[in-house]
Amino acid sequence: MRRLHIPGTRGRTCGCGALTDEDMSICGKCAARFRWLRRKAPHHIEGDEPCS
Repeated sequence: MRRLHIPGTRGRTCGCGALTDEDMSICGKCAARFRWLRRKAPHHIEGDEPCS
């Protein structure tokens, strides 16, 4: 049986435990989740008057 060579096993790991690319600090799944949360976040500051 041959050994499998899986590239990227020396890469960093994300907070969720997944491997990341060398130039990224978080994995793609977490990056997509943060983008989604940023889009769904309210765009006003607490205590400000709502836009009219």
